[in-house]
Amino acid sequence: MLKQLCEFCGKSMGQPDVSYRMKIELYADPAPPEFTQEDLERDVKAEMEALFAQMESADAGEAEDEVYESYLFTLCGHCRGKVHHWLRERHEHLDDLGLD
Repeated sequence: MLKQLCEFCGKSMGQPDVSYRMKIELYADPAPPEFTQEDLERDVKAEMEALFAQMESADAGEAEDEVYESYLFTLCGHCRGKVHHWLRERHEHLDDLGLD
């Protein structure tokens, strides 16, 4: 039988343990940026040239990760509960601040 390890605490899990999968995706916001009149009056050519120079020296993998990256974790029941409570508390805190 294949055993799994919790990637948070290292616990070995087998039958009858229940394991959980947690997927995290980080990606660039697809919404277009909002431009002000001040933005439209800037020297766009100079900014574009600087951006292109920066992109030429950038690592391709890092540049790709800034657009999208994904992680998959295996968790034991105990660590799943800890992650769940942390996420719920964080979300409720953002709700209280009106930042959700």
